[in-house]
Amino acid sequence: MSSRSGVKVFAQFFGLGQEAWQELRQDLRRLDEAEYDGNKVEIMHEGRLPQLPALMERVRGMLPEGKKGYVDVIDQDAGVLSRYVITREGVECKELPLDDAVPAYSWSG
Repeated sequence: MSSRSGVKVFAQFFGLGQEAWQELRQDLRRLDEAEYDGNKVEIMHEGRLPQLPALMERVRGMLPEGKKGYVDVIDQDAGVLSRYVITREGVECKELPLDDAVPAYSWSG
């Protein structure tokens, strides 16, 4: 049994300009890390984010045509990885057990 617990959130939103970043900054100020590199917003946070659905919808409205955003929610207590893909058309989610999330890295010495 793993000693890890809790929830971790990792996100990347591509193609957002300076104006979109300025709008999002207020929503992101309470997160552990939120950075902007001129074309991408990157978020890392440890803990649950009740505001995540609203944030994803907000980002969806800001994305330029043809650009995407990704949000990974790793729930170690439930043993589930939820991957959200955000496009202008909507938000899709796929869930899989954490044990199946990275089979390429599973090996026995």
